[in-house]
Amino acid sequence: MLLLWSLSIIGYEAQTQKENLTIGYITSMDGPPLVQAEGRSISGAMSLAVNVINENPSILPNHTLRFIFSDNHADPLASVHVLTEQWRAQAIAFIGPEGYCETEARVAASWNLPMVSYKCSDPVVSDKSRFPTFARTQPSSSLSGSSVVRLMLYYGWRKFSIVVELNDLMIEQDRSSRSWPNIYVLFTCTKAFQDMVNFLQEMGLTDTGEYVVIGIRDDETYDETKASSLVIPGTRLLLRLLSKLLCLKTWCLKTIFCFNKQNYTPLLQISIFGAYLYDAVQVYARALHEVLISGGDIRNGTDIFNRIKDRTFQGIQGHEVYIDENGDAEANFTVLALRPDTGIYGYAMRPIGRFLRDTLDRHNLTFIEDVKVYGEFIPLDEPECGMKGRNAGERVNCEGRGARMSQSVFTIAIKHKKVFFDYELLFFRNWRYEQELASLIWKIDPKEIQKKPETAYSAISIMSNNGPHNTLTMNSEVIQEQRFTEIGVYRGSLVALKPIHTRHHIDVTRDMRLELKQLRDIRHDNIVHFIGATVEHNCLQIVTDYCSKGSLEDILENADLKLDHMFTASIVSDILKGMMYIHSSPIVCHGELKSSNCLVDSRWVVKISDLGLKRFKARKMIPDIGIHAKYKRLLWTAPEILRKNIPLPLGGTQRGDVYSFGILLYEIMCRKGPYGDCHLSPREIISRVTRGPVDGIAFRPNTSQLTSCDTYILDTMRACWDENPDLRRTSRPVEDF
Repeated sequence: MLLLWSLSIIGYEAQTQKENLTIGYITSMDGPPLVQAEGRSISGAMSLAVNVINENPSILPNHTLRFIFSDNHADPLASVHVLTEQWRAQAIAFIGPEGYCETEARVAASWNLPMVSYKCSDPVVSDKSRFPTFARTQPSSSLSGSSVVRLMLYYGWRKFSIVVELNDLMIEQDRSSRSWPNIYVLFTCTKAFQDMVNFLQEMGLTDTGEYVVIGIRDDETYDETKASSLVIPGTRLLLRLLSKLLCLKTWCLKTIFCFNKQNYTPLLQISIFGAYLYDAVQVYARALHEVLISGGDIRNGTDIFNRIKDRTFQGIQGHEVYIDENGDAEANFTVLALRPDTGIYGYAMRPIGRFLRDTLDRHNLTFIEDVKVYGEFIPLDEPECGMKGRNAGERVNCEGRGARMSQSVFTIAIKHKKVFFDYELLFFRNWRYEQELASLIWKIDPKEIQKKPETAYSAISIMSNNGPHNTLTMNSEVIQEQRFTEIGVYRGSLVALKPIHTRHHIDVTRDMRLELKQLRDIRHDNIVHFIGATVEHNCLQIVTDYCSKGSLEDILENADLKLDHMFTASIVSDILKGMMYIHSSPIVCHGELKSSNCLVDSRWVVKISDLGLKRFKARKMIPDIGIHAKYKRLLWTAPEILRKNIPLPLGGTQRGDVYSFGILLYEIMCRKGPYGDCHLSPREIISRVTRGPVDGIAFRPNTSQLTSCDTYILDTMRACWDENPDLRRTSRPVEDF
């Protein structure tokens, strides 16, 4: 009898033993300066979410969810390393990482494992052809447009002005034009929102009640206790869209999100990303639950993603969150407006409306106004009879509106989800374009930059003491080619300063202003961001983002730095994407693509620098750097450009850039300079390249040294540096290849 009872107990335990399911959690407990690492403040949300799931018998029955914690220190390389370690530890999914996640998402996709991030704003991961297993619970900024449109349509506003950047030059220009829309939309921080309203107040445009300023923030939640801090005295016609924060009472008592009176301290601030982290675990667990019920494979990341996308879930903040077909969460906005209050200003920002999503059509949003703000008078999106554009508030007489064309600012017209442009807008575009060229918006006052010469870094490096020794770098003249880029502080950020000295006083022509405007308009992850320039006598000083890791040439010549296949592929991919963007931009081509012009930022992302401004560079003074250095800087240049004998980058072409990329690809794979172990001097190499093929064979780097290089990479090099420019691949086919 005792034996039978013991066997019964053992059999019962075997039936009730749960299977462990392991997931990886990647966060950043610390990181480099200016990087906001969230791990220390939000990681408790991970433990809470896993405990809630394990305590709920209706989710993942007969299974126990556990997680592996990893700190990537906000370093992309470390992040890929810990991701691989978690995969080796049999993790079937990954929560995180925070910050940039493109590489990690691609790796997870290669394993067909799901990844749900709680803090990743990379727009590229929305491409499901490349990242089919990635989703995120942090709302995407690009998806806030639907809420704005619904708000506009509700109040009958079909034209509004989007303010992208507010700076002194823009303000001065608008003061001179005195041409105003009635509705302004700002996707910006609270400080800039207040600056914009203060600016309109100075112009007397907020006194009539005809103007509305709408501010949008998807990374800021509404705090009722701070409603008065959002007030700008004297201004009442304000609307703000903030992420909704309605903490459910059940969860408000949980340790990570709120605190009881005994252990509460006002100094402790929990980031909104704690909520996104909690939601990420819950979203994944529910999708995994559906897979288990259907008998599917729990390691099938595509199946998991398909059960996450195009769904609405109840978030920890108490409201419904929609994840679209690309796995991107849409922010649930609360609309705030100034309402009467007993505070110091007499008004405070209070919720007046919300958005509801159609249960049948999740793409359909409806704005619900809970509190009437305007009553019977709702400001018009534009005056009924237009504007003269000469004095603020001055209107065109209705009797003469048929004989006079109004001069308006750039507006976006919304009507039945279509955008209409009239002749007036076309005329204004041309006028505005010329105004922007004449405004010198790129110009920076030298007094605004605090130079730090002691932190100068090498932009064209010489050989490191323990680097690969080759003929091209062992010349005594090489020291002369080393130049340093100064570092400065501009508006609180580190910037790189590069001077262009000319022989005569700089007279900035229209064509030069056009080049500066084109450069300032460029925005790409693999292009060094051009901030502006200072002009002093015969020197134009270029101000760009600071790339702390130096140049790619520095990295390739540093023998202590080991480059694995994945990192090498990332370097090549970054250069290709940057080159493709340049070729599709008004700049057309780079003209001087080489390893010293490829800089590496703190995240080990390669960015192409020193592009554009060809008219300025044509006038610059060429220093005497010696014969060796003079010819070494030409080693990446295509033979047809060398034969023209035109100073770089003036003779540059897109086919020439492709040739340079082929030499650069060899340099990356060989790590012994652009021509490897070649015994010839740079001058002799350039002479042979310029001379052309001998017996049908053109002089190029010796690929036989690349014994471990894949065939398709060698074929790409040869296709890029073909002697005939017309036979070279363009940047797009190179990427496809």
